[in-house]
Amino acid sequence: MQTLANYLLELEGITSEKRAHVASAVVVAIEKWLIQKGAADPKLESGSFNSLTPGARGTFTRSLTSVDGGSLTRFQLDEPSSNGQMFSTTISLAVSQRRLVVYVHQTVRDTGGLITPIFTDSKCPWVIRLLFQITDGWSLGGRELPLPIARAMKGEVGGVALAEMISSAERRIPIIVVSENEGRAIWRSIADELAKDLTSLAAVVTIDDTASWVLTKKLGKLHSCYRGAIRLYWPTRQTDGPFRLNSPVWTASMLLSADDDGKGSVRFRETLRKTITSVAALTLEPPPELDEIPTQAARRKLAELEARATSNSEELEIAKSYLSDNEQLRKELAEAKRSVATWSSRAEAAEYALSQRPQVESSGVDEEEPTPSPGEIRYYKKTHSTPSHDVLIEVSPCGHTKWQSANKADKAKKGLSRLLDGETWKVLQHCGVCTGGGMWRVQF
Repeated sequence: MQTLANYLLELEGITSEKRAHVASAVVVAIEKWLIQKGAADPKLESGSFNSLTPGARGTFTRSLTSVDGGSLTRFQLDEPSSNGQMFSTTISLAVSQRRLVVYVHQTVRDTGGLITPIFTDSKCPWVIRLLFQITDGWSLGGRELPLPIARAMKGEVGGVALAEMISSAERRIPIIVVSENEGRAIWRSIADELAKDLTSLAAVVTIDDTASWVLTKKLGKLHSCYRGAIRLYWPTRQTDGPFRLNSPVWTASMLLSADDDGKGSVRFRETLRKTITSVAALTLEPPPELDEIPTQAARRKLAELEARATSNSEELEIAKSYLSDNEQLRKELAEAKRSVATWSSRAEAAEYALSQRPQVESSGVDEEEPTPSPGEIRYYKKTHSTPSHDVLIEVSPCGHTKWQSANKADKAKKGLSRLLDGETWKVLQHCGVCTGGGMWRVQF
């Protein structure tokens, strides 16, 4: 079994009445999610439904454990896939005398007994986004979680504020910065889509050209983000040494070079989802309430049994033994899950590092390109249009051979002229195969 992702949302500093109201609303939201999945009556303790996989059945279970001053409601959904995998999503809602916690645990296991890699694309259950419609007070480690929407930070003020957010040692989640190139990101809706994909796991921010340059001044060029690039800023740990940032970047040129079919944004979202959810699978552990409440309930039952039985009764001794064994097994199981998650995450991290190494190492930021030499051929891709010209980014060759004359491409020529400071080319051709924006072959 492999852990795909963990989500942890905490609600603290509210009255008992507010906790009860939110808890009831969270249960209703989960029931709506189960109905959308196919469950006929999510109020039952268990049930089955027709899976999206043809001919397969999914199942769900529901349980409630109540103690003095608290409760634990747990839902588990199991869904088979067409390639022999079983996806499980467990949602635990814990309410104590001091806070309310929602913990979501996603796993996958192979049901065919094959020793082969499991290829998955972990997506955020939409019920998590629904929780932010109940209240916007969710937090993680005492820090407020952002809403599942992209936040625009513009101008000098926005750039300064973003630099402070990135540099803060109190930050608990990654920040994804989507920079604009002449007023727009390379993919129009990429920021909003990432914000939904990574609800409660990352903050997504868009910045304009001014904010980009302020960020460069504050963080240095090594950690800058501009001209359509997308950058991931991991949280930093407080140390006695110098401040260090871990911030892989994907430049616009890199992203568009791999987008000859118009599906580059879909692949990039999948990459970023896997990167962040695999880390969350390792770092977000279950809150203590998930063990404390069942243990407290078991001890209460034992006390009730002890009150109506003799102190030397065999039944009482067996119950005490079961309780002790159960607590020990729970601890061992938690440790085993942590160990499995660690090794799984290490393997995924190594796989991802190997796949991304050439890209990350070769592109700290967009560097200024040298002036084209006579006879040199370069390739440019259109990201979007303005009223006066097309906005172009230099990319790698697409590998196609269907090049067409571009005599009437006035807006492309104007955009290329702005990029190159003049009409310095001899031949301009358009690719007749590429989709997702025009691809241009330019000979100087």
